Formats: sequence, C-alpha cells, structure tokens
Amino acid sequence: MAQLGFIVTSSPHGSSGARSFYLLAAAAMERGHAVKAFFCEDGVYQCLSEQNPGAGCEYSSADYLNALQDRGAEIVVSSSCMKLRGISSDSLCGVKYGTYDVLRRLIEDVDKVVCL
Repeated sequence: MAQLGFIVTSSPHGSSGARSFYLLAAAAMERGHAVKAFFCEDGVYQCLSEQNPGAGCEYSSADYLNALQDRGAEIVVSSSCMKLRGISSDSLCGVKYGTYDVLRRLIEDVDKVVCL
C-alpha cells in the first residue's frame, strides 16, 4: 500500500484544512495506507492537548490526532514553530516534535504529499 504524507499548516478551527486532514488520513488508513504528518506554522495549535473548540464544534483536534496515532499514524509537530509561538512540549497531546529535517525525510519517504 501507499505511504501518504501530510503537511498541515491550518489552525484547528480557522479553516476546513484541519478537518480535511483528519477525514483524509482516516480514510487512507481504513484502506491500508500508511500516514505520516508534519504540523507546522499555525498547524502546531492542532497538537495542543487542552483545547476548547467552542459551541457548535463537534470535535477537538487533539482527540482526532490521538485516534489516528492509535491506528498507527506517525505525527510530528515542528519544534521551531512551537518555540516561535511559545508552546512547550508539555502542552502537546502526545505527539512527537522535531525539526524540519523530519519534514525533509517525510517528503523523501512517502509516495504522495498533501498540503493542508
């Protein structure tokens, strides 16, 4: 099966990019594809464990990320983007953090890359 890589820059509730990532990644995994994702820029906010999505929003991005990881997805958040936004590793929802070298390897290793 194919390996899909996602580069996610969308904030959790600022656009449909975040929700699209979860739906696409889950669908790919259901079909047996491997999923790797790198969260950078404002996408790092999706990886925070304490989120309050607000009234009318049916999901927390941390819940979706944890569910994808439980199914085998590899998820990494940019340590430099975290630092620029004052986010500590203690604030993350159990995802790994790494440098842009992780992103370079992701791009080299996967069959297709989707940017959201």
